[in-house]
Amino acid sequence: RGLSERESLVATYAIHGDSAKLIGYRLGISKATVSSVLKRVMRKLGVKTRPQLVERFGAFEPSA
Repeated sequence: RGLSERESLVATYAIHGDSAKLIGYRLGISKATVSSVLKRVMRKLGVKTRPQLVERFGAFEPSA
């Protein structure tokens, strides 16, 4: 399954180190919603921690 637009945005902010509170502020959603979306993203990508998410999602980002 692919990621929805919201899931992709939350994941992108998360891999750049933004807190759930900051992500929520930027997207106009609650911190709890950010946590829920991030859990769903991690489940879809088969990772259990943020560092694993960075490793997995970073593979899709263009290298500088």
